[in-house]
Amino acid sequence: MTGLKSKLLSRGGRLTLLKSTLCSLPNYFMSLFTIPASIASRLEKIMRDFLWNSNDNGNDLHWVNWNEVCHPKQQGGLGIRPLHVMNEALKSEWLWRFAKEDDAM
Repeated sequence: MTGLKSKLLSRGGRLTLLKSTLCSLPNYFMSLFTIPASIASRLEKIMRDFLWNSNDNGNDLHWVNWNEVCHPKQQGGLGIRPLHVMNEALKSEWLWRFAKEDDAM
């Protein structure tokens, strides 16, 4: 994310950008298909590195475990949803719509 000059953003700014773009980009794909675990882990690594302002050398410190960051805000996390959970929720929404709505197609 060198184009965004992430080093100039505060942690709050990076969190806002992460939630508004990086978490939202795969939503359409995840609502229709099961995302492969390798792709989900790679995307989450990109999100982690962006949030903690990590470089490509891999020697940077992540201050909090990613599982803790993914907890809801009421439980002390930052409210970032894990991609595999989002994938299941989005696919379930389509199943619910097909079952409940007559003109879902």
